[in-house]
Amino acid sequence: MEERNYYFFPQQTARQVAPLVEKMRKTIEKTATKTTKKTIRVTVSCGISCKEGPGQSIIDVIHAADKALYKAKESGRNQVKMGKTTVSAPKKK
Repeated sequence: MEERNYYFFPQQTARQVAPLVEKMRKTIEKTATKTTKKTIRVTVSCGISCKEGPGQSIIDVIHAADKALYKAKESGRNQVKMGKTTVSAPKKK
């Protein structure tokens, strides 16, 4: 089962957060966990997005980050991709 966690960095742009997330990804990649039978290594793919204007909801930002995550996985995994948010269409009454 795939687990997704969402983290928020208030007052930060995706470009400001990307180096931090990349450092985290590299740390995870280099970390080995030894068991009695073998050594386990894992990798992580990440999607980053940010709110770019007042017309965007947090859901828009999460959807853009989720799309970026899937782009990272489709591009070979173990990488960080940035997504671009779009404004949701207004809800019809």
